Amino acid sequence: SDTTPDITIVGTDALTLEKSGPATMQVGTPAGFTLNVHNPSTGTAWNPVITDRLPHGATGGMCAAGPSHVVAQIFLADGVTPASAQVVEGTDFTVSFSGQPSCEWQFSLLSSVGGLARDQRLIVRYDLELDLSTENGLVLANVAGVTQWFSADPGAAGAAPRTYDRGLTDGTPGTLD
Repeated sequence: SDTTPDITIVGTDALTLEKSGPATMQVGTPAGFTLNVHNPSTGTAWNPVITDRLPHGATGGMCAAGPSHVVAQIFLADGVTPASAQVVEGTDFTVSFSGQPSCEWQFSLLSSVGGLARDQRLIVRYDLELDLSTENGLVLANVAGVTQWFSADPGAAGAAPRTYDRGLTDGTPGTLD
């Protein structure tokens, strides 16, 4: 009888995200934040969507305006060596913002980039400002995560990729999302 060689199944069953930003902010002064998405899986993650739930409440937050100066690039695993040129908003990625009550913004990498390959990082940098009503001394926390991606290019002819959907966690500091 004839048999084929063993087949190894590759997939993108996990993406992780780390968010960083300043420890303190001042009303009226934008601050820089970074979203660092890592693909530790064995396959390419296509069209990842990052959802960032911004803090807001009766005593202030960051919901009056969305992010500004959004830039993104794909890097090798070290997070320093570029794997691509800087990606371009409107061509390679889109940004959307929903104010209150959800107060979320989304970053969506598009298929034109070629996906986030195994052991690569998508690093997104942007600025945010505090709402003018934010009270001095207020402690704010926000939650971000990769909420959707595909196992193959969803725009390719005849493609039927697996869709990975993830909800946001509770934002516990030190827990990799």
